[in-house]
Amino acid sequence: MGLIVATDLDGTALHLHTYRYDGVPEAASRLAGLGAPVVVVTSKTLWEAWLYWVRLGFRGPGGPLIVFELSGGVAGGPGSLAWWDWVDSETGLHVANLAPPLESVNHLIEDAIPRDCRVVRLSRASPGLASKILGLPLEEAALAVRRVYDEALWSPDRGCLEEAARRASRLGLTVRWGARVLH
Repeated sequence: MGLIVATDLDGTALHLHTYRYDGVPEAASRLAGLGAPVVVVTSKTLWEAWLYWVRLGFRGPGGPLIVFELSGGVAGGPGSLAWWDWVDSETGLHVANLAPPLESVNHLIEDAIPRDCRVVRLSRASPGLASKILGLPLEEAALAVRRVYDEALWSPDRGCLEEAARRASRLGLTVRWGARVLH
């Protein structure tokens, strides 16, 4: 088997704070020349990851392979996945569900959020608010709120997020800290 490259986006292919990707398209072109597929593994949504897949110039012999929303789903070009549950009409990618949909755990997420705290659920935020929270342009923030499997919580009070994390863990939810949000 040849070379396969897996990369995150935030803090690796993209600068953690500015989202710049200087030099990455050139490296992606060199990898493509070697026939090396690039697998993107990210907490971002499918649509954010797809946007960066295209912008960064990633290519692969079987098309894109994207593991998104903290492994909630995997997406690939036609024929690249052994099975899939749905086809995204915007990207044409086949998507396999690896986690239950977000709506099936909404009640647990609501129970985890302390009532006396200001906590924003990214999946329920407006693109404008998401843009301010994440530091993304409005177009990209609109993609970030389209969450399918993984909720992202933000609060101006770190203590509120820490309490939400404790409560979520007690409710059986898996909790991960990101650079800007709690997943």
